[in-house]
Parts: sequence; C-alpha cells; structure tokens
Amino acid sequence: MPHLFAENSSLDTMPFLDTMPFALEQFADEINELAQYLQLSLADFEIDHLCLRVANEMDSKNWLTTFLHYGRLISQNTVNGRPIYLIALTKSLNFLQHSVSIIELPMPKKESACTTGWEHIEIVMPFQTITNGFQESIAQWQQRILQTYGWENDENLAIKCSQPSVTGEQRANPTIALRFRNGNNRSCIKIHPYSIQSIIED
Repeated sequence: MPHLFAENSSLDTMPFLDTMPFALEQFADEINELAQYLQLSLADFEIDHLCLRVANEMDSKNWLTTFLHYGRLISQNTVNGRPIYLIALTKSLNFLQHSVSIIELPMPKKESACTTGWEHIEIVMPFQTITNGFQESIAQWQQRILQTYGWENDENLAIKCSQPSVTGEQRANPTIALRFRNGNNRSCIKIHPYSIQSIIED
C-alpha cells in the first residue's frame, strides 16, 4: 500500500486521519476504480485538491479547527450560498502518486443530508486554443472532454456540468462532475479548466 504522505511527512504528524470514518486509503481505491472505468489516467493531470464533506455544521467547524493545526486557511468563499474553506496543509498528502496539499471543506447544505467522509478530487483539464488564438468556450470545453472520453451517453455514469457561483471570484471555473450512477462507490471526480490556486491568486 502506498504511503499517504509525501517524503517529508509522516502519519504521526496528522494522527486525526486515523479517526476518519471513511479512510483515505478507501477513498483512493474508489477514485482509482472510477478513473479506470473512465479510462482517465490520473498521472497525466494535476490533482488540484481533495474534498471532505461533513454531515453537520458543528462537526465541520471542528474539522476546520483540526485542519488548521496542520495548515493554513487560504480561501473562505461563499459558493452557491454556502461557505467553503480551502486549507493548505503544511505537509502534502501523497494521494495516488500525487502530492496534494489543498483540502476543500464545505459547510453542509441545509436542505440535503450527507455522510461524513472524503467526497471528491478535482483535476485540471485546461481550455484549448481553437482558431485565430481564441480560447474555446465553456460549452466547447465541456463537449470536447465528454466526447473525447466517450462519457456523454454512458448510462453507468452520473454527469453534472455546472458553473458554480463563487462570491468574490472574477474568473469562471466550470465543473464536470462524474460518479457512478449506482453501486457502493459514491466517490466523485470533478474536472476544471483552472487550478484552484490560480483562481485564488487572481
């Protein structure tokens, strides 16, 4: 089993991960299973960050406090009406052979229940330049990716294309979210044209 932390880190530095009800190793296995089904080589793309969903607001605040013992808050925005925190860990996680240092922690949605655990990863697939130096539109970007990988008409996949409304961010960062429609694997891979770091730095 691969180590969960980058070379300059150790499990002892983040013992709270042992208390997670949904282990990081299990999450990595589920993401790897989904990526293989999608015929998506994660080695070819940047894994931007990991997202932890928490069932209630009090526990979310406790997890935020815990994460801040091991990193620093780099963004606190309202996305589609709810707060979402981004924490940069001091020591990166080694996740599926990627060094990942950013954790996304959204506050729970009041109108929908969720189970505490790792929910999704986000990877970056940039916009392409099409003709005369013009960048493809969001619709063209979404269509190109869905058609390139043959996901568009796959009945085994639940696909959601969206453009989250983020208070204070000037640049749109649309999303393609993919998960299995049925089964026990509920983990999700999300695709963006821009890294979260570049959005924050704008």
